[in-house]
Amino acid sequence: MPTQLIEHNPFSCERLEGKDWEKILKIGTDKIEGLRWQLGFGTLLGAVREPDHFIHHEIDLDVDIILDDINPETLQKIKDFHNRLLNDGFELIRTQELDYKEHLYMSAAFTHKETNIIYDICYFYGIWGEDYLHIGTAGIVIRPKYTLDSKKIKINDNYYNIPKRAEDYLVGRYGEDWRIPKAKKGNWNDDCGKYFIPLT
Repeated sequence: MPTQLIEHNPFSCERLEGKDWEKILKIGTDKIEGLRWQLGFGTLLGAVREPDHFIHHEIDLDVDIILDDINPETLQKIKDFHNRLLNDGFELIRTQELDYKEHLYMSAAFTHKETNIIYDICYFYGIWGEDYLHIGTAGIVIRPKYTLDSKKIKINDNYYNIPKRAEDYLVGRYGEDWRIPKAKKGNWNDDCGKYFIPLT
């Protein structure tokens, strides 16, 4: 089940350091309605590990949307979410899509036009087994079922959803040494640990 990566608009990547990234994270998550979500990838890692809640060499904000089904109502909620972002200062720059019974977004990346902060949404579907899967161009990222239960983490004056067992998930996702910062951002495929299945 290969995915198709579609570039919609040209964009450039800039470090989050020195930008009001948390304001944009709050704006983006406030647009999510009727969908289960948690911080994901480097944004989750930074929120849990770093004293100031972000990785200074990070270049985007990551939010995971976790879906139990692909019925028309759920698919419409995704479209409505994207439209709310587009109507509030974001521009769609890239999508990754899968043709599986229905047209499924695997990811959708937006840039906040005023700040050039990238807001990256990763979709995980619980329709192929017990765990939740994101099928990318390089492989399959796994969200184990135990990560679905959420708790809140406070960043500045706002609260965000993260897995209740975030530390267990980060061990599986980044390895036993996940608490040790790296000097620079690497290839995300190499960081997926046991929760990544290469397709090649």
